[in-house]
Amino acid sequence: MSISISLKELNQSYQELKRLCEQDMPKGKGQTARRLSRIKRTADTAIENWNDDQKKIARAHGLIISGVQVRALKEGELVTPEQFEAFELECRGVLESPEEAVTFRGEPFTDAEWSEIEPALNISPEMLNRLVWLIPDSE
Repeated sequence: MSISISLKELNQSYQELKRLCEQDMPKGKGQTARRLSRIKRTADTAIENWNDDQKKIARAHGLIISGVQVRALKEGELVTPEQFEAFELECRGVLESPEEAVTFRGEPFTDAEWSEIEPALNISPEMLNRLVWLIPDSE
């Protein structure tokens, strides 16, 4: 079995996944830590690929992504609202595309497994809500 989520869902929960993986697992839960580490490596690759795709989409619309800013590719030009809207629309289409689903190898966590580690971790309700895809039983 595996876990499969949309690129959009991963993009929205990626920071929470990173924070979860940075935490110390309870003693005796090394296998859980390794599972999370594998999930994070797959997520890292998917997000890196998404960032590269965004740059390509931006270039196709005469834009460049610089840090967190989107600006015109040509120095001195301004980004038109139409240009930016077309870029955003294409990005949204990729994020929501079923073809862009991210699949994580291995078994998803069960409610019982999660219940064993959750008390020892610093997980807010918002964080857990974003990471609900890790525990499909809980939905």
